[in-house]
Amino acid sequence: MEESQPGGEGWGLGGTGAAGCGGLVNKPSRGWLHSGEKISGPGVTYVVKYLGCIEVLRSMRSLDFTTRSQITRYYNSLYKMTVLPNLTANID
Repeated sequence: MEESQPGGEGWGLGGTGAAGCGGLVNKPSRGWLHSGEKISGPGVTYVVKYLGCIEVLRSMRSLDFTTRSQITRYYNSLYKMTVLPNLTANID
């Protein structure tokens, strides 16, 4: 079942998610992130670094939007306080 954000726009494959970025099927209003040539050719790669994990005891889908937002904000701030300082210290 597709849920909607407070602005009323869907979050599904063709909907517009955060900041109107579009979905995976329909072209976003601001355009695609990568050119068609790059995607149809060799593709796009990103460097990804594993930063850790947290145990999830309950599906976020079972929570209302406000509660999900609060949990997300909390763990984002926790991440910024614990993981990011370690990353910048290890870059030197």
